[in-house]
Formats: sequence, C-alpha cells, structure tokens
Amino acid sequence: MEAVTINKSITLTGTGADQVILEYPGDDQNRTISIDAGSTVTNKALTVTTANFGGGIQNVGNLTLVDTVVTGNSARYGAGIPN
Repeated sequence: MEAVTINKSITLTGTGADQVILEYPGDDQNRTISIDAGSTVTNKALTVTTANFGGGIQNVGNLTLVDTVVTGNSARYGAGIPN
C-alpha cells in the first residue's frame, strides 16, 4: 500500500477530527499523506494517524492544518510532519 500523494492545491475537509480519520493500515513502512512541491493543501477537521515511516504527512509543499489532529505516527525524524 502507498501513501496518498497530493500534487495539486486542494482542501481536505472532514466533519470533525474525532469522526474522520486518515490512517495508513499497512504494517510495512510508509506515510499516510505525501504533499508534493508546488502544492497547497489545507486539512480541516480530521485526524492523520498510524504511519510508521516518514511521519503522518510528508510535506514539501505548503500545508495548513485547521482543527486537525496528527497523532500516533512514528519515524526516525519528523514523526508527525516531516517538513
């Protein structure tokens, strides 16, 4: 399984961090979301969790978090959001 890769400007809007959970379910090494350079991404009202390599959100674009929880991720560097 691979991370969701975002390569354009987008807003991901949930109904609440306790209701919308973006989770990487695999047991191999990956991240949940990967944001490419030149992309502008806003995450609203959701949770990003359970990535075990490279953090929950790998960001090389522009990222804004609004009412968003990033938890339960692991990595050697930048477990929540390597930026």
